[in-house]
Amino acid sequence: LRIAETAGLIFKERGLSGFFVGLSIGYVKIVPMAAVSFYTYERTKSLLGI
Repeated sequence: LRIAETAGLIFKERGLSGFFVGLSIGYVKIVPMAAVSFYTYERTKSLLGI
């Protein structure tokens, strides 16, 4: 199958929401990781007096 055929099949079977299946689980992983990274960055800046 080509990309257009695959996209058409997904849209036909699941509608527009079919393209976003699994997206929420990605956010469950990314949001905490980004929060920890941001906190670590800001805390390190504070400790170094930057």
